[in-house]
Amino acid sequence: MSEWISIKDQEPSINQSVLITNGKVMKFCECGCGRPAPIATRTHGSMGHVKGQPIKFIKGHKRRGPGLSETLAATRRRERRTLNKVQGLCHCGRVLDSPLHSTCMVCRKQVNTSHEVAKANKKCIRCGNHTEVTATCRSCLDKEKVRQKNTEVRQKAIKYRRTRRLNTSKGILWGLSKRPWPKDGCCELCGKIKSRMSYHHWDDLRPSMGIWVCYSCHDIAEGVEAGLDERYLQLTDKIEYLENLLDKPLGRV
Repeated sequence: MSEWISIKDQEPSINQSVLITNGKVMKFCECGCGRPAPIATRTHGSMGHVKGQPIKFIKGHKRRGPGLSETLAATRRRERRTLNKVQGLCHCGRVLDSPLHSTCMVCRKQVNTSHEVAKANKKCIRCGNHTEVTATCRSCLDKEKVRQKNTEVRQKAIKYRRTRRLNTSKGILWGLSKRPWPKDGCCELCGKIKSRMSYHHWDDLRPSMGIWVCYSCHDIAEGVEAGLDERYLQLTDKIEYLENLLDKPLGRV
């Protein structure tokens, strides 16, 4: 005998509804789908599973909602920022009033207002400590300078690797002069916006000559060069021929 118990108008939500089955409690999947999460059959410490207790997500539901991994969420944020930059949009979705700014006028006014309030209250806008003149304390300013310096160093390293370094089957080549990174941030084969791409070259004597492609298109290009496309067509034709033979009715003996 099973009984659904919900705290909020019988609407299943995260950590608000449970399923009572023979005295055992089953929680809902934390992605918000409303389905009960399965019971762990064994203890798995790295995944947070305890034998006999409900796990957090149904298989395949971890990437749907609140359980989104930090790596995937960061990748989606980078792709969204790249898309907004190409389309001339602010992070809030509004159109930029000037190409010189990365945010719209409304977001800039909100930032300025918060800084004025912090100055009036004499509190740091970040840590809340006491400050006299500026909206941020000296400690936060020093941390921001270090963060900006690290960001500049990281951007220079990324730019150097994109233009001067190339990973090949024979090792890493340095000192090249590759084609520039696409301005729109799109793969030159499929046209999709990607934050990470590979530089595919086809001539070992001229490794600087190549194209910027995403990882999926890079695998396709490698397969085409290896002749796998011809093998694929031969296999499909062979399988279709055999299937057509099996579908034909047999004649009388």
